[in-house]
Amino acid sequence: MTPAAEGSLRCGALETLCWSLGLSAAPAAAEVAGSLSLRGTPSLRLQPPGRGGRTSIAAPWPNPSFIGAELPGRVTQDEAGFHAEWEDAPLPASTGTTTAGCLTGTLQQASGVALLEAVPTYRMANRATKNALMLVALGFIT
Repeated sequence: MTPAAEGSLRCGALETLCWSLGLSAAPAAAEVAGSLSLRGTPSLRLQPPGRGGRTSIAAPWPNPSFIGAELPGRVTQDEAGFHAEWEDAPLPASTGTTTAGCLTGTLQQASGVALLEAVPTYRMANRATKNALMLVALGFIT
């Protein structure tokens, strides 16, 4: 199943996508799978499904950094990407909404991954420039 966003909620600088599973009652067991194409986002967080639930994220990204209230129980990583699984994560205590429509307390407790660059290009250029200036200055001092 590919989730189609039914609603978009803006919560300060955060954006939350929500979609309904179309269930009339709580199922005994259910598997929901989806795929997202992300562009320009530094991180992705998923709300835990509750007791007995399992959440997983897989992506072709070489340098993941796991964030949130819980770290993944299993992580496999190679040059092709990573796969991380969170199991049996409890729902957060505060699941109410505020008048602004933002989820209170749940966004901070959602687990996920930050997509980092190992050494960003601008940082490498900055270091190279500083080292070059230091070598030129050292030559004049000598």
